[in-house]
Amino acid sequence: MEEDLDEKVKSCAALLISDDLGEFAKGYNELETAFEQPGSEGRERSARLAQELAAFQGGAVLERIFAGAPGCYRYADADKAHNHYGGCCLVSALLTSSKVVVERCLGMIEEGEERRCAQEIYETMSRDALQRARELKRGDDTMAGLFFVVAPLQCLANIARASRVFRDGMQDVLKDHTLFEQLGFFLSAEFLKKLCDSNAYAVRLALSSLAMTLAFSSDTQLWALDKGLLRILASIYEQSPLGQLQDISKRDEFPASRCNLILLRLLESDPATEKLRAHNALSGFRPHRDKISGASPDFDIWGYIEANLMGFSATLEDLSTGQTWTAKSALSGSSVPVVCSWKLCTAGPEPLAGKKFAKCSACKVARYCSKEHQRIHWANHKKHCQAGPVKLPGDQPSQEDEKGKVEQAGNVSGVLEDGVPYGPTLFNGCFGRTWPFED
Repeated sequence: MEEDLDEKVKSCAALLISDDLGEFAKGYNELETAFEQPGSEGRERSARLAQELAAFQGGAVLERIFAGAPGCYRYADADKAHNHYGGCCLVSALLTSSKVVVERCLGMIEEGEERRCAQEIYETMSRDALQRARELKRGDDTMAGLFFVVAPLQCLANIARASRVFRDGMQDVLKDHTLFEQLGFFLSAEFLKKLCDSNAYAVRLALSSLAMTLAFSSDTQLWALDKGLLRILASIYEQSPLGQLQDISKRDEFPASRCNLILLRLLESDPATEKLRAHNALSGFRPHRDKISGASPDFDIWGYIEANLMGFSATLEDLSTGQTWTAKSALSGSSVPVVCSWKLCTAGPEPLAGKKFAKCSACKVARYCSKEHQRIHWANHKKHCQAGPVKLPGDQPSQEDEKGKVEQAGNVSGVLEDGVPYGPTLFNGCFGRTWPFED
């Protein structure tokens, strides 16, 4: 099993850093297939693949994918560069479902600059996706919407779920703007009618996932309510076809169902409930009560929301502890777990609460449930951990960089550490500095 996964990592990495677009496409297909594996074992396996790709050759894969895909600049043909960038968006939408990958990306700059990087990632990706959404024409190639709108929105939702630093960066960027001002166009009838049904659904799903993260996270809940979260939810309800809610097998995955869970979660908090009343949520959501009820037909959701917002004492008798658990699990339902990096480990995912797995002190990527598993994994990990910092094209290593690389190569112990990341940076600057195709 370990050998098979190691070969998969090598194969996938080689394809993803290739300048050949055909090879790159094969790499994406391999990655997508791996992430579609069913069951808990499949999720753990895809998690290990993502973690190993994050560590591969000191971050070579992530540098290519997330640091603006510098390989694009090697293409004299604009169409090839365009397609490569689109492919990078798709790959990043998969890889950012791993918290380990997200942390690695935010740590790819100078220590202490993660928040600045988060600001630039959010600002660049949201701006670029919005520009492309406005330029999209009805009947355009389905892949254009998937590449340049759906995938970036999925990335933003994934990264926000995984990182408080990123959410802090979002708040910085939106200091003088609202969420709806930045994201509302993606939920407009004007835009969604340009997309095929699957892409329109994916847009609503990505934004409902982002909204759920903001509503469920204590650091953003009240801020999001003041920044237009309710208008985002109302737009998702408005653009969700009522007939679609009849598919019982997919009901828990519906964007409208997620919006219901968000409202229920907000009503659990007195400060959030007061915010809902202050923003006149009852009047805002009343036109959508049929969809609210249709998305959760087993409960009198609308009656519960209406009573609470009118100040009456109300309980949702059928809402059990299991339903609350479903709400929490939906928040991370599309993410892969953090796992021990040794492929034969049977400890399962890192606990959501309690003691976390330790990190390799050098690369900060590899995770271990025990020192013994770290020792076993070191034989394979050391060649990537010792690869040294990845450089952007044109960067020249300094004497300090070379010295640090030698010192790192000598650290064969890979000491476990649970502290703040430190060590050599992968490159100077943030993703926004090199993100391609900014018009």
